[in-house]
Amino acid sequence: MSKLDVDDLGGGELAVSGETLENVQTIESWAAAKGTPTWLVAALKVRQHWAIGKLVSEHEYDAAAKAAAEMTIGRT
Repeated sequence: MSKLDVDDLGGGELAVSGETLENVQTIESWAAAKGTPTWLVAALKVRQHWAIGKLVSEHEYDAAAKAAAEMTIGRT
């Protein structure tokens, strides 16, 4: 499969350039495939400022989920 060389897809910003199309899915698709708890999906969306349907790579999703899971609320 060829590499992506577009900056946007359907008018929205593409999160990761250089990923193959098969490695880019919506946040919700990754969450369903990985069995991510809904509270963690909500937390990573807020932390990353990601909207519903945002396209991200698996690596980007995993990193965001890890960061959100390790986040301490109410402490600086």
